[in-house]
Amino acid sequence: MLKSLGLLFVLLVLLWFAQASAQDSNAGLEELWSDVTEEDSSNSTWLLIDGFSGYTELAPRVYLKDRNSFANDEQLLSTTEIEIDATFTSNITGYLRPRLFFDLADSKFQRLELFEMYITYVQENWDLRVGQFVENWGITDTFNPVDVLNRRDLSTQLLDTTRLGEAGVRARWLFKGNDLLGEPTLSFYFLPWFQRARFAPDKQRLGLGSEAVSFEEKQEFEPDSNEAYFYALRYQSTLNTTLFNADIQLIASKGADKYPLIRPLNSATSAPIYYGKRIIGAGVRAVPNSSNLARFTFKLEVVQNNPYAFDNTPTAIPNAYRAQVIGFDWDSYNMLKKQDQLTLTLEYANESGVSRAESDTFSRAFSDDLIMRLYWQAGDFDRTSIELRGIYDLDNNEHVAEVTYATSLLKLHEDLKIELSAIYVKPSSDPSATYSQLPDYTSAAMALRFDF
Repeated sequence: MLKSLGLLFVLLVLLWFAQASAQDSNAGLEELWSDVTEEDSSNSTWLLIDGFSGYTELAPRVYLKDRNSFANDEQLLSTTEIEIDATFTSNITGYLRPRLFFDLADSKFQRLELFEMYITYVQENWDLRVGQFVENWGITDTFNPVDVLNRRDLSTQLLDTTRLGEAGVRARWLFKGNDLLGEPTLSFYFLPWFQRARFAPDKQRLGLGSEAVSFEEKQEFEPDSNEAYFYALRYQSTLNTTLFNADIQLIASKGADKYPLIRPLNSATSAPIYYGKRIIGAGVRAVPNSSNLARFTFKLEVVQNNPYAFDNTPTAIPNAYRAQVIGFDWDSYNMLKKQDQLTLTLEYANESGVSRAESDTFSRAFSDDLIMRLYWQAGDFDRTSIELRGIYDLDNNEHVAEVTYATSLLKLHEDLKIELSAIYVKPSSDPSATYSQLPDYTSAAMALRFDF
């Protein structure tokens, strides 16, 4: 606990320093700017902290089932995250985004994550980014097979897992478009360092250990030497036709899969086993050019996965398979009151080329699932919203339902928000199914968040 509080103090000191530096830099900049010509200012090399933001959040969660079991019955999660933007020259910028997270009810569950810390060099038709960064490639709502760049934190959320930073290089080229293809962009990624996914410790609800078998995250099998390299190529553009306008992307990658297998090391211990994947895929978000269909947004993600073993991989790995998600959003306005918006999302996620025996051996959460979401925004000053989400596994009747209410507390402070949520999980009777392998996550939670 003392260690966590100490880390929080360090983050707050950094935040105060960044704010003070930004104020001093802006004051000094006004004087410098009056003494230089426009030509001289383009060659300036001072460091300017030109933007910062962040939030701190306290979120208690109470688990309603499997109480007094091996897993915890409640959490009191504290999160502080800051973002700092810096300018070094007219062509070079920087970005820093650390997060301190810990569970006040479990002293073993505490982390200081550096999500992003990078420098970007920008030219007219290309840019180069070096450091640790996070990118969201997903198009569909809950499951994103094309989103293969970043690892996930699998320790705190059942559905909305957090993307973790990856260290490496991104080179991006911007090309001249035409009437059909707008803003073509090609990005190349090279991640030379292997980094682990993050898991919850034993005795947490999302922990993978049990009373009989402990889960040891640090005893994983991971790639060595050149096997640790991760490469990715991504193409993005708009597609403009008489029938529809769309955002499209094509991806290809090679490297360690972001979701390792969990296998026993012996009778008392299990650990992650990483293996490689070659992936090619595509994503489309399309809006029809028809007045009758203008409220629909159609979405598709499809990926061909080709797993491969690393040297001395100690277990069998999956065969090649295809994962896809198809669905749509439907928007409606002024449903219950003026200026409100209602969004209905329906999606279907499944896998092709997977035998029944392999499905039992390599259980994956979205192999044959219907995803439903209803999101209502009041359009008021409080930014009130209500979200209903459901996931139903058509193969084994496993399902999850979640409801979330969020609003600002403007009467107390303009930057204070509250979120109330509840989630219900109905595991399958099949012991190989995803949620049947975890303690019951059915729970109620509240999050109080202050933005600064």
